[in-house]
Amino acid sequence: MDDEFTDLRRRGLLLDILAEMSSVERQLVAQTQKPWAFVPDDLVERWDTIFLGGYGLTEIGFSSEALVVLLDFDAQLGKVVGELLPTEDDKADYIRNDEMWSIVRDLADRALTLLAQLAKPKEPGFSLN
Repeated sequence: MDDEFTDLRRRGLLLDILAEMSSVERQLVAQTQKPWAFVPDDLVERWDTIFLGGYGLTEIGFSSEALVVLLDFDAQLGKVVGELLPTEDDKADYIRNDEMWSIVRDLADRALTLLAQLAKPKEPGFSLN
């Protein structure tokens, strides 16, 4: 049972990180709650720690199609991360306006949208006739 809880927790954490990466509002709230931290760096670090290069994701319930979406997001994130330049001046302004961080938000939003589409049933489970 502990393994199942850990698996569900890992799935939930990955989806939550993607959701937070896609949301300016969530990031601004988190930045306000932790002014000493830099939320974009924290999110990227959390993603890397939980994602683990995709290792074991099919075993915890992600389909092969979902794994492709997550691996693509991770690869795109890896390309953008090198371009992220943390700022000491105005962290909230960075979250709102940095062009490269905006790309990360868009990538996370796209990944969440694709995962949601994959989760939709292909055909209705019942008929009205």
